[in-house]
Amino acid sequence: MATKRKRGSSWEFIVRRRGILPKPLYLTFASEEEGDRYVRKLEALLDAGVVPEEFRQRRSELVTIEDAAREYLAVQQVPTSDKRCLAVVISRIGATRLSTINYDWAELWVTGLKRERNLSPSTIRHQVGALARCFDWGARRAISGLVVNPLRQLPKRYAIYNDSDASAVRVLKGHARTDVERDRRLHSGEELRIREILAGERPPGRERAFELRHQGALECLFELGLESGMRLREMYTLSKEQVDLSKRTVFLEKTKNGDKRQVPLTSVAIKAIQRYEKQVAQGKRPQWRSRSANTR
Repeated sequence: MATKRKRGSSWEFIVRRRGILPKPLYLTFASEEEGDRYVRKLEALLDAGVVPEEFRQRRSELVTIEDAAREYLAVQQVPTSDKRCLAVVISRIGATRLSTINYDWAELWVTGLKRERNLSPSTIRHQVGALARCFDWGARRAISGLVVNPLRQLPKRYAIYNDSDASAVRVLKGHARTDVERDRRLHSGEELRIREILAGERPPGRERAFELRHQGALECLFELGLESGMRLREMYTLSKEQVDLSKRTVFLEKTKNGDKRQVPLTSVAIKAIQRYEKQVAQGKRPQWRSRSANTR
């Protein structure tokens, strides 16, 4: 029987078969139910002596970045954003041998993304992050050349253009790309005016107040945004199953970069959620989204 354990908001299953599999298989799934279904079918095949094609490749056959990335994509559940980034990485540096990858290589690759391709810091972080997660997978399985993941050793702000990067880019008649940080701050009195409008007051310059069809939901979103810093889409797409008030945590499954993460909830945020749940229980719409419900 496979062993399984919860890791954050996902589940990891470990499948072992002596004499059939050279090494344990580590599989990650979004839910326990999905993992149970997949592993049940996989173990039935293994019990019959059949090894699925995607698991037949031996570690010694993984020689290049492309080999490792394609194996990683075949056996792991990877966000669509990472798939797109890895496709770009494979097309550009896929022939790089894993045995040559070290910290110096990681630095040179990132420098090339800035000086030669003039990519934005955000794009650089996405490509490096996608390949880093692939290398994490390889390091956990001790794939030759990936015992240590050098991308995890890069310093903070590695994607930001320094003076040398900017000078090199100018030689090519380009310009240093700047980072667009999510650093929106409320101006003096802005929070009060927003709360007044949410409460039904008329905004300056308008004859009437806004018709807020879902006032309770808007108030809840506003409080969550202030208290957690989550993006609007992350809050709007929340399902009830992602909110654990007992642990004061929200589990985000669809972040901008494709990663899953946990967001701590403050007492103010918890009260806002509880207030909204009470409104829903009293028959006010819209209700919490449900995974089983049809959504637009």
